[in-house]
Parts: sequence; C-alpha cells; structure tokens
Amino acid sequence: MIKPFKLTAEAHAVLEAAETAVTVARAGGQPYAICHSLRQLAQRQAGALQLQQAEQQLQQALRWAHAGLGADLQVDILCDLCDLTDLWSQAEDLLPSNTGEGDAVRQRTRGHVLEACERAPAMSERGAEGRVLLRLSQVVGRCGEEELQHWMLMRAQMLLTEAQPRPWMA
Repeated sequence: MIKPFKLTAEAHAVLEAAETAVTVARAGGQPYAICHSLRQLAQRQAGALQLQQAEQQLQQALRWAHAGLGADLQVDILCDLCDLTDLWSQAEDLLPSNTGEGDAVRQRTRGHVLEACERAPAMSERGAEGRVLLRLSQVVGRCGEEELQHWMLMRAQMLLTEAQPRPWMA
C-alpha cells in the first residue's frame, strides 16, 4: 500500500483550500462547479499520494457529470481516472512489499478506459474521439493489453486522419 506524503504546512493549506472549494461548490448547487472543484481536489490529493481519496473524488465528479453535463466532461473525468489508476498501479508494482493491489487497480483502469472509449464518440469536438483513443492507448498498453492498444491506435489514426480538413473537397 502506498503511504501518503507527510504534508508540509503549505501543501496542507493547498489541500484545505481545495476541500473548501468543494464545500462552496456543493453549497452553490452548480453541477459543473462541483465537478471542477472535485477534480481540483483529486489532483491535489494525487500530488500528495493520497491516491485512494483522489480516486473517490473523481468518482464523485463522474457521478455529477452523469447528471447531465455531457460527454466531453464525462470523458475528461474518465481520462483523469485512467491516469490516476495507471500511476497507482505502476507505483504499487515498484513497492518492495507488493501486496498485489496493483492488479486490482489495473482492472479498474481497464474499466475506466473501456467506459471512456464508449463515451468518446459522443464528444462535441471534431477529432476528440481520436485524441482520447490515442491518449488512453498508452495507459492500456501499460496494463498489458497489447491487442486493445493496437486497435485503439489504428482507430485513432483513422479518426484523426478523417478529422483533417481537406481544402480540395470544399
């Protein structure tokens, strides 16, 4: 198990400010503000190696995003979850007292990748799905899923090629 850093006074203040921002956002009742503040808090917690807490914040943000905030934000949060759990599984594998928790975290990473891939086609920006697949292909490769990684890279290449403007077709 990864132990969080002992926080300096400055780092503790930054973390407290992020927690306060979540409280204020919840009091305001604006789903986007709540998602944003939860993502910021998760980022600060991950920086302090409070990985389990960071994952919980991102899961909460994802639940808020599912409440009607659109595919773009949902996929962004899922990508954050993928990055966090990927980092977590790599760190677990490096510990001398490897408890096997890295396998469980890798499994969650795969789940987040697949969910992001399912939602990515609904993103509003042209070429966004290809960029998401390209980004997450690296994560899935580190999970040992070479076939899925290859498929994601091929699909990303196809989507990004299609997204390029073709002035001769105008």
